[in-house]
Amino acid sequence: MDDDWRIVPESAHKRDAGHLWLGTAHEDHDALTATFRTPAVRDGGVFAELMEVQRQAGIVYAHRALAVPADAVFMLTSISLDLRPSIAGALEHPVQGTVRVTRAAEAGAVRMARAAALRFVLEAPGARLGSGAASVKFLPIALYDRVRHGVAIAPDVRGTDETSAAILRRAARSDPARIRAREVRSNPADPILADHTGDHLSAMAMVCEIEDAVRSDAEPRALVSLHIAFMSYAELSPVPTLVFVVAADGAIEGAVHQSGLQRAVFTGRTARMSTHH
Repeated sequence: MDDDWRIVPESAHKRDAGHLWLGTAHEDHDALTATFRTPAVRDGGVFAELMEVQRQAGIVYAHRALAVPADAVFMLTSISLDLRPSIAGALEHPVQGTVRVTRAAEAGAVRMARAAALRFVLEAPGARLGSGAASVKFLPIALYDRVRHGVAIAPDVRGTDETSAAILRRAARSDPARIRAREVRSNPADPILADHTGDHLSAMAMVCEIEDAVRSDAEPRALVSLHIAFMSYAELSPVPTLVFVVAADGAIEGAVHQSGLQRAVFTGRTARMSTHH
């Protein structure tokens, strides 16, 4: 096991040290374990913050353990987080603990230099918070430019409205009042997004919007799990639309639409929360 070392903002693609939520880290065989602490004050739920901890830790791991070049562009194809249901609705700011990152075993022991499947375990003192995963591509800038302008992120997944149309048909048959729709905007004042500027709507902007949508609903709910896959980049304009359904048992499914295309799809679970959270 290596000695602990302090993570610097640049290694997590952050410019401002205040937006880096990781502290020290150490490597043990093929794993990296880092301490983290989320902001003491933030207008939003804890779920997106823990997913951001995952994202930051995954970037550090890729550079440190996988030797991904510093100038590579990281492109998320999917990210997920599953919290323990018993604690999801009770977490409050700040959350602190450790996040452990490993690379998932891949079929045939073949590992692509430009992609990786990562696994995460998040723990607080004396308690396991949950686990997550992410599929990431690491692209040279020249290749990213080609992908950014017209090539689907995940060409094996349909980028049309077919899936979300099916979601809405099922909801209309069962309980049309459960259908929700709202715009997806990136809030530059959010600590998650403040140091994450770009020419497109980020994955974390979508995650923040999903969590805010379920927390601010007429029956406020906490996100317990979220699995989101990205089909293509969402532009900043026109403003994308989030459409989702929360079932009576707390299951959630939905999509992010823009210009007649489905930019992302997601499923997850929610739990009832007190209105004072």
